[in-house]
Amino acid sequence: VTNEAGTNYSKEQEISIISPKELITIHNIPELGIETIGEENEIFYTVEKGAEEKTINIESQVINNNEGDIKDISILGNFGTNQEKNNMGINLVSGINVEAIDNSKISIYYTENAEANEDLQDENNGWNEQILDNSKVCKYLIKVTSMTKSESIKLKYQINIPANLEYNKNAYQGYKVTYTNETTGEAGSVNSTIINLETGKGPEIEAILTAKVGNKIL
Repeated sequence: VTNEAGTNYSKEQEISIISPKELITIHNIPELGIETIGEENEIFYTVEKGAEEKTINIESQVINNNEGDIKDISILGNFGTNQEKNNMGINLVSGINVEAIDNSKISIYYTENAEANEDLQDENNGWNEQILDNSKVCKYLIKVTSMTKSESIKLKYQINIPANLEYNKNAYQGYKVTYTNETTGEAGSVNSTIINLETGKGPEIEAILTAKVGNKIL
């Protein structure tokens, strides 16, 4: 910068990168080169048909981008294991590993109920602190009592993609975060990007059975 006297000088100032969301969600699969921030368009990744079995890491991160603290945080997510939209035969290899400043304020739950919501008191949701069946568990719930400004929570788990997959197989995974702003008392929510592993669409053969009596087809 040059002043009126023609003297050059430099000026340092702090630069803040502002996210459009008060809560930042990250959802990655490093082995597949998938990296997402916030709620982007749904990501589709084609798994090679007939490929060998493969174990991959699902990594997520939630960052408090508010100007103050938040509380009563719930992270409700779904695994890529078999359920309504998922038919790839994926198994969960490991439970969720959490990395945070204070793990004592974090609780993790699992369920085989694909329709489960965040309510731990509703027995129909079937929330359990242990995984009962790695092939049937389909949702997770992470409860966090509070997060300070700029605090983050990292999540990581592994899934197994089976070998020799055919066409028309899918495995969706993603999560939603709800919270309360401690300063304003307002509730907020934000979604991660949904990642869909797929094998692509193949031909579907429709068989029609007929019966013939004499020369007449019934």
